[in-house]
Amino acid sequence: MFISGDFSSGTTLLFTMFRHVEGCCCFYEPLHERLLNWLIWPPRVWEGHVHAENYVKEYRGLDAVRQLSRPEWGYSRLHLDADADEPELERYLRYLIGSGYGKAPCVVLKENRFTFRLGWLRAHFPEARIVNVWRDCEEQWRSWVRRSQEYRGVEDVGQDSVEFRAFRLPDWCDDLKSTYPELGAERSSSGYERFSKLWQLSREQHERFADVCVSLDELRNDFDRACERISAAVGFELEPTRLRHLVSRGGAGRSATGIEARAARLLDRAGARYAAARLELMRRRGKLAA
Repeated sequence: MFISGDFSSGTTLLFTMFRHVEGCCCFYEPLHERLLNWLIWPPRVWEGHVHAENYVKEYRGLDAVRQLSRPEWGYSRLHLDADADEPELERYLRYLIGSGYGKAPCVVLKENRFTFRLGWLRAHFPEARIVNVWRDCEEQWRSWVRRSQEYRGVEDVGQDSVEFRAFRLPDWCDDLKSTYPELGAERSSSGYERFSKLWQLSREQHERFADVCVSLDELRNDFDRACERISAAVGFELEPTRLRHLVSRGGAGRSATGIEARAARLLDRAGARYAAARLELMRRRGKLAA
């Protein structure tokens, strides 16, 4: 099963729900450009991901990931036609799925970078179910801006510019504009306009290819119905009474104080440098793909 959706739309909530379902092995963002770094120094769980824990623990023992994963999958060739020839990507995903089946009868891959590859996934993994979670456009935009402001500690994070960099927005649009010309920077007058065009294209892809689309609002306000619809699509039952506590009405955990936040950022940077140095050493020794 593939969980697909935009950044800050509720995909981690859905991932966390399936992690709490007996018999599911769940892989977090297998196409993330920093996955190999994370396997050395796991990222700190964001405060807004209530009830989430170590994102990458399911990768433990999967040594072949270092040879099969490609960081560029996280930011380039984001659109794939159904007949695109991507043997390395298919081999990598099949390795994860096969490894997951060695642990549990249901395997879940959660990834925000599937959106414009869903047609390819449908063609190459026809037996898989695709579950989409989505969020109101303006609410999602506000979340993007707020998270950038919290991270940088300033109000003006360039959100008015078409080059607003939250979640690599300009990189995504530049990569996709050969297929969707309206995403070019010259075709928008603000960050929100460019974002909203990408949001609309994402909705069209998910409505076309997903087996079920549920909104974050539905998960928060009509949880039983959302579980019922997801269960019907994936072929096994999600029990609302066992999962309801995972849905946070407030949408965020305890915010770190200024001192805590600065200390956490310093630790993150130190860990990132350590992971990068380790990866470079592994690359020189031939333990990573060239």
